[in-house]
Amino acid sequence: MNSPIPDTCCSLHPYFKINEGCNEKFKEIVGKFCEQVKKETGCVHYNFSFSGEDEAHCREMYKNGEALLFHLENVGAALGEALENAKVERLEFHGTQEDWDKCKEKLTPLGTKCFILDSRGVRPQN
Repeated sequence: MNSPIPDTCCSLHPYFKINEGCNEKFKEIVGKFCEQVKKETGCVHYNFSFSGEDEAHCREMYKNGEALLFHLENVGAALGEALENAKVERLEFHGTQEDWDKCKEKLTPLGTKCFILDSRGVRPQN
């Protein structure tokens, strides 16, 4: 096993409240998101999880702030469609101060809560 490296990836955590009767449409849009993200070389992982019929969370991580900003541009149309069927109840950014500085102009107007990573964190390499 290789030595661990510093954890400097950044992640975005949107929590959605799905409008009544829009669950199936929202899940259809999730498929669009997942297809678009397959083209993103800076994406570490990306998936949605659901709680009941009206809550969803997107678990997404990127190599750096540039990759996160690329993602936001890449999924802009699908996000607009998603927001016709749900609202974002909470949006979190987790990353380095450097990446927050790169992303805050786009994320602050969305009401994003920022969490800065502790510099002692590691990512084991398998």
